[in-house]
Amino acid sequence: MVLARQLVRTLQGLSEGPATLSGPGFDERAFEEALPTHPLPLIQTWFYLFKLEAQVFGGDFDGALATAEWLGPTLPLLRG
Repeated sequence: MVLARQLVRTLQGLSEGPATLSGPGFDERAFEEALPTHPLPLIQTWFYLFKLEAQVFGGDFDGALATAEWLGPTLPLLRG
């Protein structure tokens, strides 16, 4: 999965910054902008979950709080 790969790259210091998924071969902003038309609605939840992890580990706590606020109502969708 592309999002997991990008999170690993972020944690390894191979992304454009410590709290972003953007890096070689992946544009976080472009991916996020395309989410509303993605054929799998659940991908939005997964994206923000990976983004939240990157923000927390990267020290962007204000960004993490904003992402967590968006993510909160969608977490029940992940129950399987």
